[in-house]
Amino acid sequence: MSFVMITDGFLSNGDAGKGYRIYFDPPPPKDLLPTVWLDFHISGDYYQLCEDDSTKRQFSVCPRTGKKFVRVPPRRGVRLYTDEKIGTDAQHMGIVANVAGKAKHGIIVAPGKIDPGFLPSRLVLVIFNQSSSSVILNVGDKIAAVAFAQLPGECKPTDSKGHANGQLPAYDARLWSKLWTWISSQNYSSLGYDVLKLVITVVGAWLLVQLGLRKP
Repeated sequence: MSFVMITDGFLSNGDAGKGYRIYFDPPPPKDLLPTVWLDFHISGDYYQLCEDDSTKRQFSVCPRTGKKFVRVPPRRGVRLYTDEKIGTDAQHMGIVANVAGKAKHGIIVAPGKIDPGFLPSRLVLVIFNQSSSSVILNVGDKIAAVAFAQLPGECKPTDSKGHANGQLPAYDARLWSKLWTWISSQNYSSLGYDVLKLVITVVGAWLLVQLGLRKP
């Protein structure tokens, strides 16, 4: 398996239903082709904090330039959406990597893969600021790159929930859904013992208060 050279005729950015080897929209400038790497840019819809992935956050706007941006604090992470939609047929896969222009400022992108049979959609990239200073990321900035490999045969298309229906990953799960997930993941083998300890503690505290109030 080796990386493929991307040419203008190799990509598709029209009707995904008509078939494609690699779908990429909007297409890269033709003067950059042929190439191995295609660039991803930051979408301006919204972003999420890694520690609070249930909240969609709006980008700040620079009053001087009107540009949208997010300030990533030191040693914190955000989830950003790519401006590009990408897809692969069952005989191609992709590898997502960091870009040097951001890495030198301490920004790293979690490596990722694009499975064979990935339906065209935008990607969610996990971005981490490993430096000791805040870093500003502007909407439209180049944030990552992807290279593709052709497989010797067709693979079984991915059945991941986010891929199979063409929707973005379920990072925006509602509170009740996240609460149910947490409840269902707990170990209840010692629940009765824990409840008993809580009752004893509460009753003991109440008795101590009552005894203290009755003292002359």
